Amino acid sequence: MHKEHIRGIIGITLASALAFGVAFGIKGMRGEEEVYHGIQLEGHVESMEGVGNDVVQSVAKVTEKNGTISGYVMTVKEAGYGGDMLIDVALSSDGTKILGVHVTEHQETEGIGSAITEQTFLDQFKGMETPVYMEGVTSVADTKADGKNTITDLKDGQYIAKAEKADDNGFVEQLTMTIQNGTITAINWDCVKEDGTRKSKLSEEGQYVMTEDGLTWSEQAKALAETVIRNQTVEAVGMNEQGKTDSVAGVSIYIGGFVQLAQDCLEQAGGKQAEQTPEVGTQIDAISGATISSKAVARAIDKAYAFLEEME
Repeated sequence: MHKEHIRGIIGITLASALAFGVAFGIKGMRGEEEVYHGIQLEGHVESMEGVGNDVVQSVAKVTEKNGTISGYVMTVKEAGYGGDMLIDVALSSDGTKILGVHVTEHQETEGIGSAITEQTFLDQFKGMETPVYMEGVTSVADTKADGKNTITDLKDGQYIAKAEKADDNGFVEQLTMTIQNGTITAINWDCVKEDGTRKSKLSEEGQYVMTEDGLTWSEQAKALAETVIRNQTVEAVGMNEQGKTDSVAGVSIYIGGFVQLAQDCLEQAGGKQAEQTPEVGTQIDAISGATISSKAVARAIDKAYAFLEEME
């Protein structure tokens, strides 16, 4: 073998060894890296057994080589447009910074809501300061770790609120709210005529049809009620200036009466909403055409943040 060829082999070997040493040294300085639930993290990730609840379904801790906990990863169950989603949120150990976000499971519309799974959307969160906020999303100041807000002092009982006058078709809006153990457990919203005719019954029997392929009036009324019960706040329905909502999937009816009557019932129950604090953290924008899905990610981040605050 020629000396020049041997020297070339030795040179390549040394260069490879040097490159490996540099790469290993950099990795050694940064610590081990792991990909956990789609999020690349620096440190060893270990599941924390028995930690979590119905909203934050699992928690894992991120530990550096010296044993210091550098962060936590929380898997949050959150309602999207197509159904429940599982969203993984990694936060620094003090909860002040987002280490990464990953959507593990979803039923969002392909090509629209599914855009929340794309890296171009998720990468924006890395390094972002918490909490985050988005127009129409309840502030983290009003969010508990179990996903519910901080309405307090609700007295148990059944409360009824009615509109002052009938609409042009003779219907009077009324809402009944049930409070048990200080929690909203049932809501029934309907429109009733003087002779007892109910819009919900007409809707269910096909005598009151708004659209051929969308949710019926009765189904939309139930969706609004379920949203308030699930989130324990009327704000969850996200009424806009036109009295409509894009926060509750499939709901296209005017909801101003529902919101007002629900608030009236809460006032009867003696409930007081915790005072809003000025928004802090980072404002994020929704994906165009996928507002509901985007807001779900924002809520998941804030619920993970709230959980970590209470856990510490």
